[in-house]
Amino acid sequence: MEKLGLDYSTLKLINPRTIMVSVTPFGQAGPRKDWKAPDIVAIAMGGLSAITGSPDRPPARVSVDQAHVIAGGQAAMGAMIAHYYRENTGIGQHVDVSIQESVVPSALTVPQAWDLQKFIWPREGAFLARSGKRVRHLWPCKDGYVAWRIFGGGLGFKTRALVDWMDSEGSAEDLPKVKWEEMDYPIVPLEEFDHWQAVFLRFFKNHTKDELCSEALKRGIVLFPASTPANLLEDPQLKARGFWEMIDHPELQQAICYPGPLYKSTEISWARRRAPLIGEHNREVYGEELGYSSQAIAAFKEAGII
Repeated sequence: MEKLGLDYSTLKLINPRTIMVSVTPFGQAGPRKDWKAPDIVAIAMGGLSAITGSPDRPPARVSVDQAHVIAGGQAAMGAMIAHYYRENTGIGQHVDVSIQESVVPSALTVPQAWDLQKFIWPREGAFLARSGKRVRHLWPCKDGYVAWRIFGGGLGFKTRALVDWMDSEGSAEDLPKVKWEEMDYPIVPLEEFDHWQAVFLRFFKNHTKDELCSEALKRGIVLFPASTPANLLEDPQLKARGFWEMIDHPELQQAICYPGPLYKSTEISWARRRAPLIGEHNREVYGEELGYSSQAIAAFKEAGII
């Protein structure tokens, strides 16, 4: 932007109300300001890779690109704050967003664990480290996985709700005897805790996601399905809201399923269409919007510019 004379220091001289938002891998200053970083680099250098994956394997890539989405959210927030500031002062500003910096707080308490306790958070896969125990969060069931974990103390009644269901089916074993409202991770012997998890695991494996989620909803159990792409395409809530849309692709002689608009609004209607083919809208953009003549557009095409 600076080479084009469009950097913020130049633009603000023309219009002090200008707000510019820059999203770059490492920000506008520092020894890495000119480095490039695709998602895998930003996620790794922002600290998320170190806690992603199984403990017996090297750090893993977060499966779906996240870094640029996270940075985009930070940029949008920064832009709105800058806008609010301008509404009150009349002065614009340069919002400098580092993708790496945006990723760091998405690790939640992991950086704080080191800062306050000098504890390096381990990779635990389907588990989470708690007081020397591996607390399972993802449980295999008949047709996939569900998310749930053992609660104690003030939330112990939620664990008891699951145990009551298990007991009604004769699969709770000795779990009804546990005082879940008094259970505390640090004081439970490791062997006992692992036994509990083994009993829960056997129960989950005998039920489908739909069975588990339907009964959990009735009983107030905090349990959720780990949805696959196939599950999402069939999700009744998404269907009811018309989230998935079939978009025609005449050049392919077929329609392709796309996710719907970002949000619904009482004032905005969304019209989805397929991605344009290369050069499909050249005449509209260069001719109607930018004002180039047909001869100029033909010359651009002949020169390989468009």
